[in-house]
Amino acid sequence: MKAAGGKSPRSVSAVKLPQPGGKGEGLTRILAQHLRSYFAAVDDPMKVQRLYPQIIEEVERVLIVQCLDIAQGNQLRAARILGLNRNTLRRKIDELGIDIAKYRE
Repeated sequence: MKAAGGKSPRSVSAVKLPQPGGKGEGLTRILAQHLRSYFAAVDDPMKVQRLYPQIIEEVERVLIVQCLDIAQGNQLRAARILGLNRNTLRRKIDELGIDIAKYRE
């Protein structure tokens, strides 16, 4: 059973994310670059509010959606990939308004 990108749900757990300070671009470096660009584009960076919850929600949404896609909508598999309890994942799916039907075959 293959998911988007041709990877089976089991092979995903073996994938290592590039680490900051290592070869390639880690997530920390990418996020820092985007934040610098964001603040450079804002007229008055000191007037920005609620940035933390906005970023957390956006990153969390993408992370959950990608894991659901890889797991073909199987919440238990997605929860394992994320290292979450399935009930926690279900709560987050509800809170973020993610339509899991899109990720099932």
